[in-house]
Amino acid sequence: MECLDCRRWREKDNMGDTLEHNLSLYVYNESAKELISRWKYRGDAILALIFRTELRRLYLQKYWDHLPIPIPISDKRMLERGFNQSELLLSFLLEPLSLVEKLSMILTRMKGKKREEIPPAASSMLLRLMDEKKQSKKTRYERMMATENPFRVNTKCSSTIKAKNIVLLDDIYTTGSTLRRAATELKSHGARSVRAITLFRGS
Repeated sequence: MECLDCRRWREKDNMGDTLEHNLSLYVYNESAKELISRWKYRGDAILALIFRTELRRLYLQKYWDHLPIPIPISDKRMLERGFNQSELLLSFLLEPLSLVEKLSMILTRMKGKKREEIPPAASSMLLRLMDEKKQSKKTRYERMMATENPFRVNTKCSSTIKAKNIVLLDDIYTTGSTLRRAATELKSHGARSVRAITLFRGS
């Protein structure tokens, strides 16, 4: 079923088709807001471990044959925070499979699917060249009306992206603007499909 955001994007300028879908693990409420604030803005990077188990479970169940790419942040944001939260999420997917996970893969529908090997350079396949106003400071209207695309595919990795199914990783889905602009750039370089996993779904 098409959600309201997808319908808005499709009606806006046909961008709805660039992102096949997004799946979020949790609802963004006041508790989540405080957790994200501690994690992203106060530098408590270890809190990412809270999401490890559920993120791996979702990825292994639905996106085993997708190449995961984290949403990049600008150099300015990296200097402020000291880490990219989406790269931390990717690091959980780079970990070797446990015995339980291997057995689960054998017993599920993923048995016949080819695993998409995650290259070490996955974290640098998509670059962010513009430092925009923080998404949390923008209104819904400002997010949806943004026209410039801050993302560029790393030319050294363009051949890796071609004809691949890709799943983007990010912390919060609010309007889908960030994910759709990233998806547009990836599809312009030959990605077969682009989907997304986010930790939280905002309103």
